[in-house]
Amino acid sequence: MIISERSDRLLLSQSSQQLLKLYQQLLDKKSLDFVDNSPLLEEFLLTGLVDLKNGKIKLYNRIYESIFHKNWLKNNLKKIPAVNIPLMADLGTRFAEILK
Repeated sequence: MIISERSDRLLLSQSSQQLLKLYQQLLDKKSLDFVDNSPLLEEFLLTGLVDLKNGKIKLYNRIYESIFHKNWLKNNLKKIPAVNIPLMADLGTRFAEILK
């Protein structure tokens, strides 16, 4: 049940594309610097997949990484429509840089 809740928070959100791209960055880098407090970041933390400690966003635990791995991410990114440009404008500019 917990796994499906994590997946739903990522895939059923209006910000799914952005959340998945942010998660992709996290998988690639293992941690991300916390740069500002945006609604997207708050939503990302609420997925339960990540944690914020000492100014770094990290995976909450390795079990999630083994379930929500790069192939899972790649398959789900294909299913979600591209982000509308106006949504990106709502992000803080420094946080938007992470999503590139």
